[in-house]
Amino acid sequence: HIKSFKQQAGISLIEILVSTAVGVLLLSAAATMGLSSLAGSKDGIINGKAGQELQTMMNTMTREIRRAGYNSVPEVITDPDNKHFRKIWFFNETATGSGKFTCTIFRYDRDPESTTLTPPGNGTVTTPDVRGIRLNANQLEILISAPAILPANCSGTDWEPISNSSNFNISGTSPLTFEPKEVMLMDGSMVVDNVVITLAGTAANGNNATLSEMIQLRNRPIKQ
Repeated sequence: HIKSFKQQAGISLIEILVSTAVGVLLLSAAATMGLSSLAGSKDGIINGKAGQELQTMMNTMTREIRRAGYNSVPEVITDPDNKHFRKIWFFNETATGSGKFTCTIFRYDRDPESTTLTPPGNGTVTTPDVRGIRLNANQLEILISAPAILPANCSGTDWEPISNSSNFNISGTSPLTFEPKEVMLMDGSMVVDNVVITLAGTAANGNNATLSEMIQLRNRPIKQ
């Protein structure tokens, strides 16, 4: 038997070059997509951290201002000022007539602190009972003890920072505002029913973020 063999041709140089070029293009596209996905993931992490810090700061302010006006004993109108906790002050209006302010100071009965058997307070206003929230040089601060029980402004040194600019930088034209909403009671008196707090700034990647919350004031303090 005579066997016939077909001539087998190998891969030409041109085919190798074309295949290599196609492979390089595919790898380049895959690398670009991977880097884009990595950058997106990094941005997502940064935005997530900024959002968490923004919410933490808002929660801290909410816990404080909700206590405004709390008194461990019933208040009587004829009592002296140091027996009245249902008072709240707003300072530094962003623009005349805007109704938005950059600082608030209020009272709540917290000194002495509570124990397992008794609630906090003793019915008498002392300087540790006067609390506040302000923005100072892009730093969110809480007043821990006022110079006097009747505040004239938001100055003073007994303010403690509660924000960290590493993940979220408080910035903008009016990055922190308090907008009180008053209602009239049946006796004709005006009280603060709620306060809208707005906090704004930028994340570490430059993305802007803003959070607004309406805080119901259970004790309905009187705006001074």
